[in-house]
Amino acid sequence: MKQIFIFFAIIVLLVSGCTSITRLTSTISEPYAPVEPYAPVDSWTAQTVRGDNAAQRKQWQEAAFFYNQALDLIADPNATPNQPSHSEIQKVYNLAIEAQLLAENMAVATRSIGSSNSAIRGDRIGSFKITQRPIPVKFKTGSSDLTKVGKRSAKQLAIYLSNKNPSHVTLVGHTDTRGSDNYNCRLSVGRATSLRNYLVDDLEVNFAVDAMGKGEREPYIPYEANRYTKKEIDKMNRRVEFFTDPSYVSRDRECG
Repeated sequence: MKQIFIFFAIIVLLVSGCTSITRLTSTISEPYAPVEPYAPVDSWTAQTVRGDNAAQRKQWQEAAFFYNQALDLIADPNATPNQPSHSEIQKVYNLAIEAQLLAENMAVATRSIGSSNSAIRGDRIGSFKITQRPIPVKFKTGSSDLTKVGKRSAKQLAIYLSNKNPSHVTLVGHTDTRGSDNYNCRLSVGRATSLRNYLVDDLEVNFAVDAMGKGEREPYIPYEANRYTKKEIDKMNRRVEFFTDPSYVSRDRECG
């Protein structure tokens, strides 16, 4: 009887050990889930810290999500009666833009407090006036053809702009520094024009749209460049910006 008892005890230990190993392996192999998905949204500073933590892990979609929640909280006077400074708001806005460009996705909806994202929101966040609106529109490599994800971003942009109902929109294409100035100029103009044609011809927006390019001549300046690798900065440089106020459109360094 004693030997039988010891035998069964060993079996139980082995099964228990295998179960623990299986759980550990499963935990390691599972894709990363958003941190505290049901945690209360308490303050813009807390959401900014969560965004910073996600950015350190290179989880750009999640980082953009939290930074945009922080911006929504700042914009809500009930949630943030004591507004942060202009420079603090600008920092969070820039970090949201950068995370969104690296996520290559405009579909960053905030959970439970709205559906804003850094590129398509109102003209002001507290005391900070938005003038720079880079958007992550994906094109095929070395081409001006929109990808499926790029077309989805274009549709989101069209919805936002149609609700805003501007009289005129200007699109400005940019590239990274790889290739010659002449090549990058042609590529940036081609991509801005491709987006313009998709908005006007396919989505039939009801406002005038112009397209121009600046190639590599106006690189994106990250808020804190040491956060990013060269490859990530190149990705941020490959962008299209849109303007609904012509007074903010600069013709400096435009590709002729």
